[in-house]
Amino acid sequence: MRNYPAMEELDVLRQRLDVLEEKLLGGRPVKHLKYEEAICRLQTSLDSLSGKRERLRVLWRRSEDLQKALVPDLLDPPEDAQLAIVLSEEQQLLSMASWLQELSSLLPVVDSPGLQAVPEFSLRMQKISKLHLTQKEKSNVAFSEVKDTVENYNKLMELLSSQFVAWDGTLTHLEAARAK
Repeated sequence: MRNYPAMEELDVLRQRLDVLEEKLLGGRPVKHLKYEEAICRLQTSLDSLSGKRERLRVLWRRSEDLQKALVPDLLDPPEDAQLAIVLSEEQQLLSMASWLQELSSLLPVVDSPGLQAVPEFSLRMQKISKLHLTQKEKSNVAFSEVKDTVENYNKLMELLSSQFVAWDGTLTHLEAARAK
């Protein structure tokens, strides 16, 4: 088995650490940690931090680019560029102008007294709607009462009719028996 220089250095560090612990703790028993594992965890943490550092550098560069892009000179294009923009949007501007003219011609309709009174009419309509609902509920109650009354009347008439028919039948039998 070959003895690598890194392993020799690690052994030397281990010996030095043991001597240091003995001096500090006065020969008391020490729980030995697995130094290699601790160093590996530390290395992993450092690698993770370096990766995050790289991402922060990229973000920092991007923020610098954004700051450069937000310089007012870049936001305010020269007159030639402005003219080119206006000319490229000429058709859209003309259609918008015609729409605005149409709207301005319809402005008297919008400002008419009838449309100005819409909020007032809306409040009146709400009151009328509430009144209509209460009257509808009352009419439903009255309809139910009238329906029940008519049904009771019909039942009574049916009972009276059947009673009169029964009496007529009885009278007919009595008259027939009397006639014999």
